[in-house]
Amino acid sequence: MIVHEVKLALYALDIAVLFKGAIVEQGDTKKILRNPLHSYTQLLIKALLGIEGRKERKYIREGY
Repeated sequence: MIVHEVKLALYALDIAVLFKGAIVEQGDTKKILRNPLHSYTQLLIKALLGIEGRKERKYIREGY
């Protein structure tokens, strides 16, 4: 399943993060959320935290 709503991915046991058409991170959802290795995954998680009402809200990075 492909989702564009990041919150839906939280219900999956395993996830894959795609960036520019390539898988940049794949594996256990909890492990990836706790320790994201790729910079794009890190930005997605920060954006999700912003949606949840945290202080950090907008992340714009050139090339993304």
